[in-house]
Amino acid sequence: MTGIDLTVPVPGMPGPNIIGATGGSGTRVVARIVRHGGMFIGTNLNASEDALDFGDYSDRWINVFMASQTSSLSPPSRAEMVHDLQRVLEKHLAPLHPTARAWGWKEPRSIFLLPFFHSQFPQLKFLHVIRDGRDMAYSANQNQLRKHGSWLLETTEAGASQPLRSIALWSRLNLLNADYGGTILRTRYLRVRFEDL
Repeated sequence: MTGIDLTVPVPGMPGPNIIGATGGSGTRVVARIVRHGGMFIGTNLNASEDALDFGDYSDRWINVFMASQTSSLSPPSRAEMVHDLQRVLEKHLAPLHPTARAWGWKEPRSIFLLPFFHSQFPQLKFLHVIRDGRDMAYSANQNQLRKHGSWLLETTEAGASQPLRSIALWSRLNLLNADYGGTILRTRYLRVRFEDL
């Protein structure tokens, strides 16, 4: 492995530009728009245009990262998380063509890792897609709730119905990221309502 400088992975090309959201928010449409505009989002994608290597990364690290929000992430775990990100990034960027205008990825669950990604990529831009929470509460796509919901739900909500747990997760995750984006990322953060798009 040659090693990628995470602060400037692709010199002279804007990125990373990350598209994140709660699952089922319509990020597939946004991914197709940015790809049509010349942004490289990877080649190892599923039918929803999710970057599969970043999806696997999310599976490995979201719950570890969320747990670290209540207690500090031990240095060995953080170092392993960074090293794993470097491997994923190398694989993701391998087919990058020099004619691309920018680079990034679409993996909705990147929304859970935004502060970590920002710590690794100080110049990242985050596109936060939000869809009406009522649609999300009754959506068949409840993967984020199933895989990571316990980290954002309160114990009193654990026994609630699936739609109530889903809307609680939707609300907390979107508010946390809107606050982080608006106060920390500022001009490098864009929130798009799916319905407006």
